[in-house]
Amino acid sequence: MDCEQSWSLLSDFRDGALDDGNRALLSQHLDGCPPCACILKDIETIVITARSFSTDNGLEYPDEETFWQRIAVTRRTVH
Repeated sequence: MDCEQSWSLLSDFRDGALDDGNRALLSQHLDGCPPCACILKDIETIVITARSFSTDNGLEYPDEETFWQRIAVTRRTVH
């Protein structure tokens, strides 16, 4: 598995939504790729932080699926 393939799976990996084969391949990749492991840690930090903000404070936050779609669109337009 290369880095680009791992990026597309990191969110599902974090959520426990990968099948056993992809989970094993990605785990192996993360063990040997500090940059991707760091990205996974960043995703975890973003999710935890976003959840901490989603209290009943009158602001409307996007759901997680919408959030990741926006990131994906932004990534494609920036690169």
